[in-house]
Amino acid sequence: MCIRDSYRLTQEDIIESGLLYDIEDSAVIAIEWPERAGEALQGWTLKVTIEFYDEPVNSTRVIAENKRKITLESSDVRWVEVIEAIWRHTQQHA
Repeated sequence: MCIRDSYRLTQEDIIESGLLYDIEDSAVIAIEWPERAGEALQGWTLKVTIEFYDEPVNSTRVIAENKRKITLESSDVRWVEVIEAIWRHTQQHA
């Protein structure tokens, strides 16, 4: 597992440094601020977005705190299959 923080880097910095290329094929890499990498990210990536929010629970305005919405996105067929399997599983257990 590798964590890459690209907050202070430009796309050019990321490409020149090799941050995305000196990695074993089986490695899992979490990239913070992936939008900084731009086109340097290859198509095999899985984008995970976690949003935090509060939500009214009922008409008395009771607030459920610390709710999370997790979004998975990819253009890679292999990841799309995984995402669809996760979706089916969550629908069966909702």
